Amino acid sequence: MCLSVLRLIEDGAFEDDITCLDIDYKTAKTIASVLIQHNAKVFSTLPSSPQPIATTRGSRNRLKEQFFESLPAEFDRKAYSQLAEQLGLNPKSIDRTIRRWCDEGRLENIVHGKYKKIQ
Repeated sequence: MCLSVLRLIEDGAFEDDITCLDIDYKTAKTIASVLIQHNAKVFSTLPSSPQPIATTRGSRNRLKEQFFESLPAEFDRKAYSQLAEQLGLNPKSIDRTIRRWCDEGRLENIVHGKYKKIQ
C-alpha cells in the first residue's frame, strides 16, 4: 500500500480509492527478496554465540541454588555479580534474587552491598 501511495504522489493523481497495482506488488516482492538475501548474508557473518542456558523454571532454580551454594560465607555485590556472570545468570535477576533471599532470611545484609550467609 505504501508503494501505491508513493506511485500516486509521483503521478500526481490523487484518488479516493487506492488500489495496489501489479507493478506495486512486484516492486514490493523484489524489495522483500533482496532484504531476505541481505539478512541471510549478514546473519552468516555474525560470530556464533554460546548456547543459552536452559530456560525451564526448574533448571533456573537449580542454577540459582548452585549459585547460592557457590557463594562464600561473606561477600559483596561485586563478588556475587562476577559469580553470576560465570554461571551465565542475568545480573539484574540475581540482584532481585539476593534481595528476596535477604527477605526470606537466607542472607543478611551486613552493610550496603555486603552480605552474609545465614547458617
